[in-house]
Amino acid sequence: MNKCENIRQRFSAAATTYSQEAVIQEKVSQQLIKLMEDSGKQPLEILELGCGTGLLTRKLSKLYPKAHITAVDISEKMIMQAQQECASCKRIKWIIADAVEYTCASRFDIIASSSALHWMQPIRKTFSKSFNHLKKNGAVYFGMMTKETLKELHSARKAVIPGKLPKKSLPSARSVIKAIESCGFSKIETMTDTETLLYKDMRSLLNSLHNLGVTGGSISGNGTLLTPLEIKALMQYMDSQYGRYNIPATYEILYLTAIK
Repeated sequence: MNKCENIRQRFSAAATTYSQEAVIQEKVSQQLIKLMEDSGKQPLEILELGCGTGLLTRKLSKLYPKAHITAVDISEKMIMQAQQECASCKRIKWIIADAVEYTCASRFDIIASSSALHWMQPIRKTFSKSFNHLKKNGAVYFGMMTKETLKELHSARKAVIPGKLPKKSLPSARSVIKAIESCGFSKIETMTDTETLLYKDMRSLLNSLHNLGVTGGSISGNGTLLTPLEIKALMQYMDSQYGRYNIPATYEILYLTAIK
C-alpha cells in the first residue's frame, strides 16, 4: 500500500469520529480564522487543502459570505462528512484529490490549510504549487503539527519498545520554514505554539488518536504492528510515569502566513 492510500484509508475510517476528538484541530482552525480577520482581506476565491470534516471550511464560509471555496481532501468519506457539516453553504466546490498533486486552472486570493499539511509530503512541493495557484498578492494561511507533537508518547515507545520505533517523524518547524522560504513568497510570518491535552489513562489517549485517524501510518508505526503485550507494556509505562487522569498529549503547532 502506498503512502497516499494509507492516509486515505485511515482518515476515511475516522470520518465519523474525527470531529468529536478534534479539540486541538478546532483550536488551530480558530487561530487561522483570527489571522485572516486581522489581515482585513476580502477574498472572492479560496482554496482549502486537506479540508477533512470541514472544521475550517465552515468558518471560512461564515467569515467570507461572498467567497467561493474549493475544498480538497484525499478521503471521499471525509468530504461526505464535511458536506453534511456545511450543508447550508452552496458556495463550496468539493474535490476528492491528493492535495499535493492537485492542479487547477483557477487562481485564488487565499489558500488555507488547517492541521493537514504535515501529511502532505514533500512539503516544499505543496508550498510551490500553492504559490503557483495564488493570484498576485494572494496569501496563504497554514496551521500544521510539527516534530515535537506527541513527544510523550514517542519517548515512551523509545523506552519500552525501542525495536519498533516509527519509520518517520513529523517535519521540524525549522525545515518547514526553510521550505516555504525557498518558494518565492514574501512577507513570511511564523508562529509556534504548544497545546497539551490530558487523558485519564493511556487507553483513552490511544482511542482518541485512533478516532482521529492518526494511528497506523509511517509516523506512528514501522510497518510491524505492536503486539498486545507491547501495547499493554506501553500503557503501563505511561500510566506509571504520569498517573491517572494526567496522561499528556502535547501538540507543537506551526502557523505560517505569506504573500505572493
